Amino acid sequence: MVSPDNPISDIDPLRLRAVFTSAIVDWKELGAPPGPVTPLVGPPSGGQAWREAVLGPLGRFAPHSALIGGDWAAELAPGLKPLTLSGLRADPALVASGRYPLRIPLLLLTPQPPTPAGASFLRYLQSRLRAGDRP
Repeated sequence: MVSPDNPISDIDPLRLRAVFTSAIVDWKELGAPPGPVTPLVGPPSGGQAWREAVLGPLGRFAPHSALIGGDWAAELAPGLKPLTLSGLRADPALVASGRYPLRIPLLLLTPQPPTPAGASFLRYLQSRLRAGDRP
């Protein structure tokens, strides 16, 4: 997500990683007018899988915030423009097919055996996935 005024509409995974690790610090390096790029990083309580997918297993976030972030950033600043990644929009069907270059598997853990509510939720998810839905 970027400002709607930003001319950038697409980024590849290597440049995305470079932005979030401060290897790229100026919009000029991405084909936009010169100016500092400062990543907006999500809440500190989560995002480990996203961090590993974007930055690599040993990657570190840049130590600043603002201007470029994930789809959750739109909740903080409505009107942001989504970027495509290597020409592809983040679409549930593309992610499920494995064609989208940034995807994070979801692992659901329950106590053994799951509580009745947990078992009901798992049956619901399984039925949706079998039907081809993406909850």
